[in-house]
Amino acid sequence: MKVRLSSALVLPFFIILGFVVYLPSLSAPFFFDDYEFVTNNPLARNAAVLFSQWPSAGLKFITYLTFVGNFIVGGEAPFGYHLLSIILHIFNAWLLSILAGKLLQTPQSEKHFNSQQKAMIPLMAALLFLVHPVASSAVSYIWQRAELLTAAFYLSALIFYVLGRQEKKIVYTIAAAVCFVVGLFAKGTILSLLLMIILFECAFWPVSRKKAYAIILSFGALFFLKAYLYLWEEPWAIYTKVVTLPLMQITGTVLSPEHVWTQFLVTVKYLGLAVFPLGQNFDYDIPLAVRFWEPRICLSAAALIGLIALAIFLWNKKRFLSVGIFWFLLCLLPSALLAGREPMWEYRMYMPLSGLVMGIVACAVQSFDRRKVLWTFIAIVVVFSGLTFNRNLLWQSPEKLLLDNIRKFPQSANSHQLLGTYYLQEGRIDEAEIYLEKTISLAPDAAESYNNLGLIAKNRGDLPKAQRMFEASIHYRPTLTSAYINLAYLILGQGDEEKAQVLLRQSLAVRETEGAYAALGKLSLLRGQLDEAQEFLDKSLAINPQASQAYFWYGELWTARGNPGRAKDMYREAIRFNPRLSGLVPMDD
Repeated sequence: MKVRLSSALVLPFFIILGFVVYLPSLSAPFFFDDYEFVTNNPLARNAAVLFSQWPSAGLKFITYLTFVGNFIVGGEAPFGYHLLSIILHIFNAWLLSILAGKLLQTPQSEKHFNSQQKAMIPLMAALLFLVHPVASSAVSYIWQRAELLTAAFYLSALIFYVLGRQEKKIVYTIAAAVCFVVGLFAKGTILSLLLMIILFECAFWPVSRKKAYAIILSFGALFFLKAYLYLWEEPWAIYTKVVTLPLMQITGTVLSPEHVWTQFLVTVKYLGLAVFPLGQNFDYDIPLAVRFWEPRICLSAAALIGLIALAIFLWNKKRFLSVGIFWFLLCLLPSALLAGREPMWEYRMYMPLSGLVMGIVACAVQSFDRRKVLWTFIAIVVVFSGLTFNRNLLWQSPEKLLLDNIRKFPQSANSHQLLGTYYLQEGRIDEAEIYLEKTISLAPDAAESYNNLGLIAKNRGDLPKAQRMFEASIHYRPTLTSAYINLAYLILGQGDEEKAQVLLRQSLAVRETEGAYAALGKLSLLRGQLDEAQEFLDKSLAINPQASQAYFWYGELWTARGNPGRAKDMYREAIRFNPRLSGLVPMDD
């Protein structure tokens, strides 16, 4: 009865503590990528668009589906988005407690832990994960909900797999497989689950020592194989063709030798943050490695080799800690091999952190006096809760978050660019210009900063400077479609319709966007080609049914056709999706 009562109180306690430490984030606004991928993305706002264009969502279909649910229930208010993310985090902590409890009932764990320890470890591991400051990046950054969803499916799959092994019922194994498949469409990093199951088989069920060490060593081989592949061209070419290119097509990510080398250093930094979560940043200014033999990379690789050696050494004595170390490395493996332009983001630690925390807690409970462990644990939870609460206070303001980052990394070009872009969106033009120009001084190839400086120059009437900025943006990043569109509008305003059309076609050759089709619709309107204009505007709305510019030019189209009633309907739609257009349209009855 006592066990049942304590179990019944676990989830309510998690809920209360989780909401206390994440209370500040409930009032946080949308941030940075949230605008591109959530608030201004039809895939995240319209279920019909999401299901009709599901290939565009890729391996984040489930993530987008939750955003659609948020929009249907609460509209554009960020409160609902943050609320669901906090609930998912609390749920994941609860799942971790269940998984830890089930693993303590496996044959290899029964003989190493007594009943009191088995009661303590799940609760302590879950609480520590719940309040760990590093988790705040995945929880408070709305677009990174994919990490929370992936962890939910990952942990659920592991729970079902363990249940299937314990109960010997195929239904649990099928449930684990379903969680894995569905989890693939939250984020592709769940692929490491297959290796995790092999790890569990070796760690928690009887196997020969020879087989166990062979599989454990294979994890180290997998982790360091990439270094070899980059040092010799032929095997690297084979690896790229057979492994990475298909994965890049599936996940929409990129891979480069420089990125992979840098991940040795990044993994060491992740480990340091997991153990001592001090000096957190939104954006870590880590230069990519030029070669593997850089001292910082070699030293980091040596440190990771030592960590794997330690995990092997602890395999028999401290099995849970050994598993936690391998868990941490396995879950980081997808982001180490395939990732975006930035080598290090805290949110990538979310799932790796859960297993490491479980391993550390189990080792502490197994090794030290129960009372000392409890008092130490309480102190750590209190400190971590305070750190997480304070971190979430920064998430209430993009300005505070980025200024904190710039204070810690004054040479971070990306932080200056993000802050300048934020000021531009807020209409604080002078401050935006200062930070965007600082970005270019730090990173002369910062294409987005050139693009935004072009918008500032155009707004001030300095058209020659605006044109230079837009052209520089295209030069440094030929795939930045917004730069083509902005330059096309500028050229069109100067009367050069042919050049504007060429720029818009170049933009579409990179990627089809509603902005490029809307601009082509305007160009056709100016030429009196009304049917062609309608075709372009229809294409714009097919990509984004809430494209305000397309509705605006549709209003102009119906005005040109002598249908003021239809024109007003289009203008109203334009204003509904972009209130800033209200002063530009004739709405007199």
